[in-house]
Amino acid sequence: MLITFFKSDDIFFIFKDSQSNIKYIISLNISRYSLSAKKFCQILK
Repeated sequence: MLITFFKSDDIFFIFKDSQSNIKYIISLNISRYSLSAKKFCQILK
C-alpha cells in the first residue's frame, strides 16, 4: 500500500507491506519532485 502526503515543502511516500508491519518512508523535495517521481516509478516497476 502506498500513502502519499504533503508537509511543508516536502512530499512523503509511506510504504506498508501486505501485513502492514514494515514501513518505508521517502521524503522528496518539491523542487525535485518531477525528476524524483520518474526515478521512483522506475524503481517500482
